[in-house]
Amino acid sequence: MLQLTLALVFGEGASQTATTFTIEKSALRGLTPSASNHPEQLLAGIVNTAIQAFSGFLEDENGITVTSEIGEKVDYKNAYNFINLFWWKPYFKSGYIIHSAILQTLEPYAD
Repeated sequence: MLQLTLALVFGEGASQTATTFTIEKSALRGLTPSASNHPEQLLAGIVNTAIQAFSGFLEDENGITVTSEIGEKVDYKNAYNFINLFWWKPYFKSGYIIHSAILQTLEPYAD
């Protein structure tokens, strides 16, 4: 399993202490930073940035895409132990395009 990092999920410059968690607005994908960003803009920027950690294909240390035994590219699905994040397909409703991000948390279960 891969190890998630603050920078991978929340952008370069993300940091934390025992009492604070800081995300640089300039690192958030799709956000134009300003002193008065709306909460929904910030949340969308966080989700857009985080979802990149779960998108695309795995690469080795040389930047070459990892393939399976049968030659298929290996994606990030199931690459992390306890979480999965992905875009659901967009749909139309009342003149709007609805984009949905799905966050799955994985919890061990025993019968």
